Amino acid sequence: MFGSRFSRNTGYKIRGVWVLIATLLLLISGALIYQSLPVPFQQYQQYRDQVARLSELEANFSQEVLRARYELFAYYDPIVNNLVEQEEVLNSLGIIPGFVNVGDQREIRNFLESRQASLEQKENLSEVFKARNALLKNSLRYLPFLSDQIDTKLSTLEPTETLDAGKLTALDNTLNQLIRNLLLFTATTDEALSNRLQELLRNLNQLQNTLEISEAELPLQLVQAHSNIIFNAKPLIEEATTELLKPLDT
Repeated sequence: MFGSRFSRNTGYKIRGVWVLIATLLLLISGALIYQSLPVPFQQYQQYRDQVARLSELEANFSQEVLRARYELFAYYDPIVNNLVEQEEVLNSLGIIPGFVNVGDQREIRNFLESRQASLEQKENLSEVFKARNALLKNSLRYLPFLSDQIDTKLSTLEPTETLDAGKLTALDNTLNQLIRNLLLFTATTDEALSNRLQELLRNLNQLQNTLEISEAELPLQLVQAHSNIIFNAKPLIEEATTELLKPLDT
């Protein structure tokens, strides 16, 4: 009887051991199977979305630069906000998921460092662009208004010995051509137009020197100042725009 009970207990223990072993094997198998599975999709998708967002932001940045460059009234907040968000996305990409092996992590970090350096260059260049573009836009808005004021004053001036009708007509024609060509100059890269503007600015300066008239009566110096700002700032802004539109590393 005792032997029979001992046999049953031994059988229970053996079965218990086999159950424990089976459970352990199942757990190990499950862990191995889990490790062999593809990268968790959600983690992969989140990182991939951040990469896609960076490309999207860069495309939007180019659009905002062009909008600021060619619209008369420029707003720079979209450019600033875009650069800030690019910085944030780069920082988030610096947290590389664990499924990426060590070699690839090193490559990604090198890329992110290079991208960060390029982004800092764009941030600095965008400040130069904004400052010069603001000067250009201000002169483009003010010069036609100033020209209208001069036209009104010219119509009320009476010819004198030093301010004859011929000089007044030449001055009026020169100013009108100058304004028209300056507006064309901001939208084109025609070298002949640049030469024509230089000629008109020289003519305006010569006329001003031959006219005995004060700046209060005809603000010709102010016209020349704004004209020179447009003439000199435009090629610098074009250069900055070209640099800003260059894509960063893929």
